[in-house]
Amino acid sequence: ITNNGTEGILTVTSGTSVTVQVTITANDASGCAQSSSQNFTLTGGTPPSVSTISKSTAGVVCGGDDFTLTASQNSEDEYYWIHPDGTQTTTTTNTLDISGASSESAGNYYVQTFSAGSCISARSSAFNVEVSIPPVVSIVNQGEDRFCANSDITLQVPAYDGFDYVWQLDGTNTGTNSNSLTASESGSYTVTLVDQTTSCQETSGSISVTAVALPTASFTVADEVCTDASLDFDASTSTGESTLTYRWDFGDGTSATGVAPTHTYTTAGTFNPVLTIGYSDVASCETTATSPVVVSTAPTSADIAAAMTPDPSTTDKCPEDILTLSLPTGYQSYSWTANGNVVSTTNSADISTNANQQSVDVTVDITNDIGCDVNGTVVTVSNYANSGFTFSSMDGEIINDTLELAEALREVDLTVNNGSNYEWSPADLLNTTTGASVIVYPRDRVSVLTVTGNDQSEGQCATTSEVTVISPGVIARKSFSPNGD
Repeated sequence: ITNNGTEGILTVTSGTSVTVQVTITANDASGCAQSSSQNFTLTGGTPPSVSTISKSTAGVVCGGDDFTLTASQNSEDEYYWIHPDGTQTTTTTNTLDISGASSESAGNYYVQTFSAGSCISARSSAFNVEVSIPPVVSIVNQGEDRFCANSDITLQVPAYDGFDYVWQLDGTNTGTNSNSLTASESGSYTVTLVDQTTSCQETSGSISVTAVALPTASFTVADEVCTDASLDFDASTSTGESTLTYRWDFGDGTSATGVAPTHTYTTAGTFNPVLTIGYSDVASCETTATSPVVVSTAPTSADIAAAMTPDPSTTDKCPEDILTLSLPTGYQSYSWTANGNVVSTTNSADISTNANQQSVDVTVDITNDIGCDVNGTVVTVSNYANSGFTFSSMDGEIINDTLELAEALREVDLTVNNGSNYEWSPADLLNTTTGASVIVYPRDRVSVLTVTGNDQSEGQCATTSEVTVISPGVIARKSFSPNGD
């Protein structure tokens, strides 16, 4: 009998069977001696041979791999496997399968065998299993998960001695043997750490990143504008893969934001406004566009008058005619005013003079083709000098073509001047219908005479004028009656 603390070993060295009474005496917690006895009957026989252990794979087991231990004795009824942590597994075959090797799988293994009607074999020699488990790593993105396609980001894991690093993009190897990777493409990245001694490996979880294509900057704007005119910019034609931001530099020291700002240039010259667009959620991903703008000084009223055809300052007309004035087409707006009325809103206007009006002032307001407002241009349309008829009478003064008699007269002398080819009407009030001088026989209190002909102006204008005779009373014309009544 060999005592070993709380464990005792009894060895029977002879005989085929024996009954043994085992008595255990020990002190309890209070110091009192306590005894207990039990009989054991041992049957003699030859124990199974001690097995040796082999492993299904040579060398070090990689973490996560499966392996099998095999006892050399393969005909026993039971196999008692002792694990590195002291736990026991019983099998009825000579193999022990270990799934998913871990750090707890590493250490010494033992096996004992048992045959029915016999004894349990002695423990085998220790069989050491070494498990290699590379570090478990997570990829850290030193940049942003969404980055600009014209840039890159750095993916990184901790550096460990004795390990190689295999990076993959969507399952395909990429990069170099380093604990960091410069990534410039969209996709899912992983890294596998490979033990340089055992070739055991551990693959990280994946990290997905997106390389966002550069936006395309584009805008529309008029290529020429007047100083102090509002100019519209529109960048709605710009495109991109995310929400866009807009930044404007108008080239004159001022700036703005937004997709469609307006701007006013106050000095003449050529300016190069620049639009910079980017993404609200992707840093440093910008493109630019520019389009030159020519800013011109607004024309003067003299410029507008000079552009008018025909030139009203050198072109006269007959009193009864119209003069059509025109400006270049393509202006944004026109407004012509004469005698207090708007006579046209197109590029041309028909101008006439009123009766007894030698000339008329015409006011023109325009917005030209590049947005310049020029208001209040005044030109004068005149009739020919010395145009029209004048009237005179020995019977009184004619004012504004009206002769108002001081007393009733049976006959009134009228003379038309400054013309030729005169024809008078109505004939029943006249002694003749032709010639410069006529005698009028007033019939009513107001008699209106009409004369036509050509005046003596440069244009030899066909002219029609009226002269009115107002009598204070009507005197019957002298008449003759053969009966003397």
